[in-house]
Amino acid sequence: MSDTLTIAVEMQAITRRAAEPWLPGDSVKAAIGRASRALGIGHRRARSFWYGEAAAVRAVEADRMRAAELLLLAQRERRLEHELAAIKARLDAADEATAGAAAAVARCQGSGGAQAAGVARREAGGGGEAAGVKP
Repeated sequence: MSDTLTIAVEMQAITRRAAEPWLPGDSVKAAIGRASRALGIGHRRARSFWYGEAAAVRAVEADRMRAAELLLLAQRERRLEHELAAIKARLDAADEATAGAAAAVARCQGSGGAQAAGVARREAGGGGEAAGVKP
């Protein structure tokens, strides 16, 4: 593959990555506009890269686009790390709630009767007395 073609393919890939994430109902035109803004290039230039139609790419332009891509990747990494931390926190909270409910059920099965059901409801936040069950 020639150097010119290699660079054209690289610029196309950078332009398409800069348009991410794709939104529901997004058009190619909107994606090209998003890439154009993210890379700091004109809409027509972004469109020519998108479709692989750029006749020539100056070294300065290619270097600028590579640098812009690195910034976009660093921003995406931070967003994904934040999202992953939020997911882990949610799963940890769900695990704790599940473990607490399982322990309450286990205690109820050992105690038996209505008293155990009231304990399970109180521990789960249901308030056994309010439900008519006396401890």
